[in-house]
Amino acid sequence: MNIEEAHDLCISQPYATEDMPFGDDAIAFRVGGKIFALMMLMRNEQLSLKCAPELSEELRASHTSIQPAWHLNKRHWIQIDLNGTDINNALVTELIEHAHNLVLHKLSQTQLAELYKMKR
Repeated sequence: MNIEEAHDLCISQPYATEDMPFGDDAIAFRVGGKIFALMMLMRNEQLSLKCAPELSEELRASHTSIQPAWHLNKRHWIQIDLNGTDINNALVTELIEHAHNLVLHKLSQTQLAELYKMKR
């Protein structure tokens, strides 16, 4: 998966938005105002994703293309080298969906109701 495909998949998640809160070289993907993915434009072909701590450890142990995320909480964030030879599109898709769902399921009922109203 290339960086454009990863971008399209992140923004296609339900209720996802994007912005650039850290300057022109980073795109943040959010759901309910909370970040689930970061794409650093200066670090081409790398995507940082929110991840459950247990899964994060397992992924880093079994894939050299998945590392602790740069400048983020290493326990809760992973960084994927999209050019890595030991990952495939299905895994990247699964991890983007996992990151989105982690954040979505932690939103309050009020936040979820606001998201639903915005999409009507």
